[in-house]
Amino acid sequence: MSIVALAFVLTLAFVLGVYWVFIVRPEQHVHGALWKRLKPSPAAPTVNTELVNREQQLSSVRALDAFLGRGHGFVEPVKLLIEQSGARITVGAFLLASGVCGVLVVLVTHLLTGMLLLSLPLGALATLVPTSVLRIMRTRRLLKFEEQFPEALDLMSRALKAGHAFTTGLGMVAEELPK
Repeated sequence: MSIVALAFVLTLAFVLGVYWVFIVRPEQHVHGALWKRLKPSPAAPTVNTELVNREQQLSSVRALDAFLGRGHGFVEPVKLLIEQSGARITVGAFLLASGVCGVLVVLVTHLLTGMLLLSLPLGALATLVPTSVLRIMRTRRLLKFEEQFPEALDLMSRALKAGHAFTTGLGMVAEELPK
């Protein structure tokens, strides 16, 4: 291993270590304290929260679903991005797509050029392609929402003035506005 690669690895390890100590660890502490406060006390009456707290399946593979279920700090932003983009994929499928993009670019670049030091950074950049696609989808969806929101408010207002119930007005908005 050349001295440049060794220096890069050591610098990367140092930066990630400092990031973990000053950013990740305090956030985990705050997150843990919050979860501790949100746990119901044993004396509290039990409520059937099956419908309220139904967890979204993170992957169709049971082991991966269990693994991702434990990674709240990492999984939540990905779930939020998927939800905001309107995509109908699971977190596991998103991670698989990211990994496949990265591996394919590494393999193709290495086969074409024979330079591993070139193919690894390109593969790392290729893992960001699914994230970029979801962000573009999210932006388009938000722009469409902003475009349709005034019309939806106007339709709701007219429905309420006509004497319809609020829920009926919402149904009218859902039926009338294009998706």
